[in-house]
Amino acid sequence: LAAGVLGPAVRAHWSSRYPRVDVPDLSEWAPEAAADVLRAHWNLTDGPLANVVWEMEAHGIETFWTSDASPSLSAYCRWIGDRPVVVLNDRSGDGCRSRFDAAHELGHLVLHRGEDFDERDPREREREADAFASAFLLPRSSFGEDAPDHFDPDDLLEMKSVWKTSVQAMVRRMRDLRLLSEWQYESAFVKMSAWGWRSEAEPRCGTTESSYVHSRLCEKLMADDRDPKSFSRD
Repeated sequence: LAAGVLGPAVRAHWSSRYPRVDVPDLSEWAPEAAADVLRAHWNLTDGPLANVVWEMEAHGIETFWTSDASPSLSAYCRWIGDRPVVVLNDRSGDGCRSRFDAAHELGHLVLHRGEDFDERDPREREREADAFASAFLLPRSSFGEDAPDHFDPDDLLEMKSVWKTSVQAMVRRMRDLRLLSEWQYESAFVKMSAWGWRSEAEPRCGTTESSYVHSRLCEKLMADDRDPKSFSRD
């Protein structure tokens, strides 16, 4: 949890230049509808997102990275005062997975704000955040038209360059959109398991998204003849 405290503390010295927070409370909406509402609220099209982290930062969500060997830690989010913070674990180096993790944490921020986590099964919240991430990254209208109506790994690998989302996530979304039957869905996962895609990284996993805000901060520090590492250490 230290990264979620130290990161904002360092960034606080630049607080006057950080984008204002624009993260609506969508707890009254179902995950799929919430994803559509947020895209509309942020004036996004229904096409592929160029960079999820940049969209989050543009709306005031502070994003940081850690490199933790724990297999159970992929990402987490929290509110520090009135500022939302997301910390992503880039240990795997899988860009598609990290992008989905970012969208998953965004789901928590808009769906579960102020929720008492002792009131219901945490697995239900995780399923909701996954459903939000899936719908936010792969909208029904545009992705539904783009996706094949059967499991074609070659086509889906090509689509990764456009949607920047794993084949596994696309297959799940295709099942949810009823482009695949339950049998087709299960058969696809059996094949992907046999290919090692579930235990290891898929082909064409892409690079991890980086921060626009952090790069601008480093540029500003260097323009002021301040070394970013010394600034952080101080």
